[in-house]
Amino acid sequence: MSLRDVFAEAGVSDVGATISQVTNVIRERGNIPTYLDNRVIEILRGAPVGEGDANLVRHYLRRLSDKGPRYRTWAQREAQLSQFNADSELDFRAMLYSQGAGRAFQWRGLDCFKTIYELALYPMMLAEIRPHSIIELGAGVGGSAAWFADMCVAHDLDAVVHAVDLKVEDGIEGAIRTWRGDCIAWVKAASANRDDFGSPVLVIEDFHGDLGQTMQALDDFLRPGDYLVIEDAIPKQMQLAQALQGRPYVIDTHYTDFFGVNCTSAINGILKRV
Repeated sequence: MSLRDVFAEAGVSDVGATISQVTNVIRERGNIPTYLDNRVIEILRGAPVGEGDANLVRHYLRRLSDKGPRYRTWAQREAQLSQFNADSELDFRAMLYSQGAGRAFQWRGLDCFKTIYELALYPMMLAEIRPHSIIELGAGVGGSAAWFADMCVAHDLDAVVHAVDLKVEDGIEGAIRTWRGDCIAWVKAASANRDDFGSPVLVIEDFHGDLGQTMQALDDFLRPGDYLVIEDAIPKQMQLAQALQGRPYVIDTHYTDFFGVNCTSAINGILKRV
């Protein structure tokens, strides 16, 4: 593909004006470009181009000019994704390696199983949302709860991390409260004491149960302003679309698309209750 073809496909008619647009964005960041900024400018200035560069430039420029809503309903999200011809910009192999290309990422010596994308996204979410409680439905071996507890300390949050799983024992260790039991049954029981968890709360669904039943249980628990993250959502898109029908949730695209469209395990699954 020639450079002219790239510009035509990316919708670049005035290269000089486009370079100025990009440099203005960099200037707003204190004149510190990202890798992506640098690559886009290289292409605009005539660097050799390869497969995918037209999409890279087009998506980059679309983000700069996108005035659409941050929070989108499922229907609005589907319309947005139709412009990209894919559910995610994330390379399949990059996603496979995102929890570790051999051993899983660990925290405090415990397997965590978070992707590198969630490890970056959750701290930003904590800083903005400032939840009173974090609830993990599916606790694994405890590395994720330990990581969340430490991230709360780093953000000066006095939050309790509730880790629910059939394979843990009831207990309290510092800011972590573990609950042994079925996740859906736990949510239903916790709804009777919802005020004890404060507001807002951040709920992470990571136990791979029936998503419809999970959402039904959360109907009485989550309140406006609360967040629900559906991790490992790549194979759950049909279930998620069905579960969100008629329910008051919007997709927070600031986080789902921070590293590129749906560059997260929580594809279309970072949800805010409204």
